[in-house]
Amino acid sequence: MELVHGNELLGAREPGYDKNLKREHPRYTVDAVRGCVGDTAAPAGYPEIHSLNGFDVWAGYLVFDAWIANTDRHHENWGVLIDRRDGSSRLAPSFDHGSSLGFNEPAAGIAAKLSNPEALDSWCRRGRSSHFAGRPNLVDVAVEALDLAGHEARLYWTARVRALKPEEWNATIGRIPAARMSDGARTFIGKVLDVNRRRLLDVCDRAA
Repeated sequence: MELVHGNELLGAREPGYDKNLKREHPRYTVDAVRGCVGDTAAPAGYPEIHSLNGFDVWAGYLVFDAWIANTDRHHENWGVLIDRRDGSSRLAPSFDHGSSLGFNEPAAGIAAKLSNPEALDSWCRRGRSSHFAGRPNLVDVAVEALDLAGHEARLYWTARVRALKPEEWNATIGRIPAARMSDGARTFIGKVLDVNRRRLLDVCDRAA
């Protein structure tokens, strides 16, 4: 299997697409990605009963980005696995999620947001993609992808978000060694995940 990154797929499909642009791209849109991966299969391991295609799952990647506040889903941060023997293709598993969960937020900023729930909520709402055209809000671009993916994909990903439990993600955060994460950062990340889960469900439930 050969991994072909998104910028190569978009460049092959859209004449004049700048494959080397590193920040906001005026032609990097959710609909453009759908044109590249709409006919691909879902990554290996997705339950066949859901009949999700590659774009349906890619929409789920944007839901995941909105949940973890990942601003870095650029056009080399996803791809398609192509089997050159038979030409079949499937979306590659999601990768490279380092620019998320307030990774560069200073300790003073974390403390200020933990002491003020409105400031924390405002910080979450300001989260935007650094790369899609127009730098859309992370929740908005996820909902746009779900709208294009369709009813079954929306139901699937909304159910997955609804099934997320604070005690489970806080247990995962708690396993990170103290030398690598402060108690304040643990609390901050847990609350960010809680706020963003609620924001996603609010939007998805209104659109159901």
